[in-house]
Amino acid sequence: MKIYRPLGVTVIAIFFIITAVLGLTAGVMFEIYYVANYINSIYTNLFFSLNLVYYIPEYGIYYLFMGLSVAINDMSSVIYYHLAVVAVLVGAFVHLIASSGLLYMKKWGYYLTIIIRILNIIALGIVGIVLGIIILVYLLGDVKYEFE
Repeated sequence: MKIYRPLGVTVIAIFFIITAVLGLTAGVMFEIYYVANYINSIYTNLFFSLNLVYYIPEYGIYYLFMGLSVAINDMSSVIYYHLAVVAVLVGAFVHLIASSGLLYMKKWGYYLTIIIRILNIIALGIVGIVLGIIILVYLLGDVKYEFE
C-alpha cells in the first residue's frame, strides 16, 4: 500500500533525520573527547598530588588538598557535561522516532513533531524559533488532515 505524503512532511522528516544524526554524532564525540579529557585530568591531578605527598611530605598535604579541590570541581563539570550529552542523545532519538512517524503519516508522529517544535521554540535561539514557527505553521495548516 502506497502512502500519500505531502512534500513538506517529507522535507520535515528528512530534516529531523539529519538533525538526529548530527545530534548523535555530536553527543558521542563530545563524550569521547571532551568529557574523557576532564576525567583524565582528574586522575592526573590526584596522581601527582599523591606523589607529592610521598616525595615532599612538608608541602605534599597542601598539594593533596589542592588536587582534591580541583578534582571535585572537575567532577561537578563532568556531571553537567554528562547531563548535557544525555539531553542531546535523548533529543536525537526523539527526532528519529518523530521522523519515522512523519514518514509513515501517523498521527502520533504529527503530535510528537508539534511537541518537539514547541520545546525548540522555548529552548533554542533565533534559528530554533524561526524553524519552529515555520514547521508549526505548516503542520497546523491543511496538512494535519492527511495524517491517520
